[in-house]
Amino acid sequence: MTEKPGRSVVPAFSKSAAFYDAIYAEKDYAAECAFFRRMFELHGRVKVRSVLDLGCGTGRHAVEFAKMGYNVLGVDLSEDMLAIARKRAVKGARFKRGDVRRFRSGRKFDAAVAAFAVMSYQNTNADVAAALESARRCLRKGGVFAFDFWFGPAVLAVRPGKRSKVFKAGKRTVIREALPRLDPLNQCVEVRYSFKMSLKNRIVELFEEIHRVRFFFPQEIAYFLERAGFDLVLLSAFPGGSPPAETDWNAAAVARAR
Repeated sequence: MTEKPGRSVVPAFSKSAAFYDAIYAEKDYAAECAFFRRMFELHGRVKVRSVLDLGCGTGRHAVEFAKMGYNVLGVDLSEDMLAIARKRAVKGARFKRGDVRRFRSGRKFDAAVAAFAVMSYQNTNADVAAALESARRCLRKGGVFAFDFWFGPAVLAVRPGKRSKVFKAGKRTVIREALPRLDPLNQCVEVRYSFKMSLKNRIVELFEEIHRVRFFFPQEIAYFLERAGFDLVLLSAFPGGSPPAETDWNAAAVARAR
């Protein structure tokens, strides 16, 4: 009898980077980028030619922006993610390793985004403040910074629950189970992702990733943005446009650099 492989706990977005796009194959990146573009046009006071994509992951948003005609720089801390992003790069999109909390650029951008809950991965107040200050340093005055995040009222009203997803990664079948634990005092949800990978009905790999995701409330979003040199101009459901409700887990903040 073949022994099952042992289960290991690995850093978030390390092993799962190889099939990250397969996990989120149904995500509508084009619609999200269209939302961000509307925000640039409606709320920016500069013509947008360049976009900074903070926490770009595998580059799906950056590539969509480049197809819209923007010059895009994607920044991410994960070399595993960036390797995938660079393979899909198109004209107008380039990628660089960097920490969104400390990123420096020799140029100013017309707009910036932090898409797919990048800000919610900033768990502490210091991390949130540092990421926003980094975004502000990279933006021209009047430029727009937009990001989506986990909306606190919805997290507390709907409550996170166990979820399971089955998908293909090459020849392998992957079962991903998400077991969340709500930590209301720290405004976080700790999600334990359990991955089971099989090939020809035989388990070949087991591993877990633990993600801590922060949720935010409207007044603290406004406070953090003001401290970093932004004016909050819109809070909406994402990727919509109406004010977020208690059923809208994902919300977006749109801010303008002072």
